[in-house]
Amino acid sequence: MGGDRTESSAASRRRLGGISPMNGSTPVWIDGEIFDATKASVNALDHGFTLGDGFFESIRVTDGRPRFLERHLLRLRQTADRLDLAIDPSDADLSTAIDDLIARYGSDSGRLRLTVASGAGPLGPVRGTTGPTVTIAIDALPHFAPTVRVVTVPWIRNERSPLAGIKSTSWGEGVEMLRRVRQMGADEALLADSTGRLSEAIAANVFLVLGGRVLTPSLASGCLPGIMREILLESGSVKEADIAMPDVFKATDIFIGSSLGGIRRVIQLDGRTSGGGKSEFFDQAQRWFEF
Repeated sequence: MGGDRTESSAASRRRLGGISPMNGSTPVWIDGEIFDATKASVNALDHGFTLGDGFFESIRVTDGRPRFLERHLLRLRQTADRLDLAIDPSDADLSTAIDDLIARYGSDSGRLRLTVASGAGPLGPVRGTTGPTVTIAIDALPHFAPTVRVVTVPWIRNERSPLAGIKSTSWGEGVEMLRRVRQMGADEALLADSTGRLSEAIAANVFLVLGGRVLTPSLASGCLPGIMREILLESGSVKEADIAMPDVFKATDIFIGSSLGGIRRVIQLDGRTSGGGKSEFFDQAQRWFEF
């Protein structure tokens, strides 16, 4: 599938000359240096902090490898271009930093978060001239159940937003959505765009089986161009389509997917049983991603 890395964390530790792992702590890389997260600092006037002006990538670490790293770094550069932010570290520099961070973390599995904040500036919305702050952090990989309960909600994904399709650090909306959805007794929600088309879940892309075909919303709906979505489209097993929200209830199977959580089957939609039985797509996708 491309974009995967082969060096294990053990090999990285050997390359680092036996540097001790930071067991029990969370290491972070900030503009070229690694710190314990409890001792790290960034400028309090960084617009990533004061305004949420920035973006990020979440990368799964499995067997000591950052999965699909080349794809994540490509999307990182594309997002930087869209937001007119110049990132100083090269892809090679970032790859080395990630290897070092995994080695310091001392575990072969985890969740990497690569964040680009626009940098320090005045308290208003005009950016400063210091350039972006780049950080990389790693922590424990959360448990992702293979099945999920989802609900439909009145909130939308605004496909007309200049941030549509970007993993923006302005993620307060997503935090509040997930908090409310979990109060409803569900795990995730399906979001429509402003025209009533299915867009995505709060933190994952959506795949539906309709008329015997596996479909996923087009990017015109404002959904994220997810890494898993990209790979499945390249494989030919999934097709893009404009999907009206009422058609969600006609689907014979629904899945959500992300490069962190893998492919997950929806077993309940708005309190009603969804899917069931054998799914060739589900089995194939799980084999591909080997999560």
